[in-house]
Amino acid sequence: METAIRQCPECGIDFSMPAWLYELYRLSGESYHCPQGHKMYTPGALEQARANAVKFERWYNGEVIAVNKLSNQISALRGVITKLKKQLDGKACGGR
Repeated sequence: METAIRQCPECGIDFSMPAWLYELYRLSGESYHCPQGHKMYTPGALEQARANAVKFERWYNGEVIAVNKLSNQISALRGVITKLKKQLDGKACGGR
């Protein structure tokens, strides 16, 4: 039986597992654990996680821009409302 020897980046312990099992984790992108219980990922899973992080960051930055635009619009509308209130108050007091 072929084995895959891995080293935990957390605790440094070397351990082995059946090669077919490591290949299964690698293809599925699922995490696995060293004998001490530290979570590990295969290189393919790390690449996928990084790609997902980049996608999330792009989405998040787009949302931040949208929120900032809405905030600016709200501020502008508040200014318009304040101006209109002042105009109405002036007319109610007999002003022009």
